[in-house]
Amino acid sequence: MRPRTTGEETSETFDTCVQGVRNILQTAKDLEVQRVVFASSGAIYGMSKKRERSLVKEDDPVGIYPVNLHRTGRIVGEFLGKFYAHNHGVKFI
Repeated sequence: MRPRTTGEETSETFDTCVQGVRNILQTAKDLEVQRVVFASSGAIYGMSKKRERSLVKEDDPVGIYPVNLHRTGRIVGEFLGKFYAHNHGVKFI
């Protein structure tokens, strides 16, 4: 299955990814939750360059390319987690 192209998605996809993660992180901050576990998506990694057509491991390089809105939104979510960890002490795993 290949990722959908930008033309096949709406901005709602991006908004859901980004605003959803931000809402969770802001609520965690407000309620003084110590950590948030973020289950990432295969969309963020794409195809492994080291092992074509195989599983991607966490230490594989992440190709941060805006192939579609879902992938872009998930990448932004990862950066939001790092922002909240650094600036608000919400551990982001």
